[in-house]
Amino acid sequence: AILLGAGAWGGTSLLYSGIVEAPAPPPPAEPPPPGPLDDARARLLAVIETARRIGEPRLVPVAVAIGAVLDDFEARPERLAEARRFLGVNLDGLERIAGRLAAGAETPPGLPGLLREMEGAARDLRDRLREQESAALAVQVKVLGDRLRQEGFG
Repeated sequence: AILLGAGAWGGTSLLYSGIVEAPAPPPPAEPPPPGPLDDARARLLAVIETARRIGEPRLVPVAVAIGAVLDDFEARPERLAEARRFLGVNLDGLERIAGRLAAGAETPPGLPGLLREMEGAARDLRDRLREQESAALAVQVKVLGDRLRQEGFG
């Protein structure tokens, strides 16, 4: 029995002597934390899905315009308070409209005008945000130019 045990040990050590243990795989990456506007994006997707399901395509351009505004707000996290105010009016209203239409409500005569107004408001807000960023960049360029001239580099 001792001879067989020694043979088994010797064979096993010869069999596994050149094998290097592989390193453990890295743990799976944690999902990124949810962004402040992720909930709003999910709500927009739900509105678009509802609009397609009930056959109301006029809601989709408004949702897309609101999504474009969300993109701009996401690029400027310091304006989240303004984003919340905008979403509180526009996205909540759009959700309520989609919900009522999905529940079988008849389209009121003022709805197309309201939807055009909401889409226009989203575009106007996006344009205003871009104008503010352009104005801030113009100020930055002027200040930097003045400083370069003041320091004798320009």
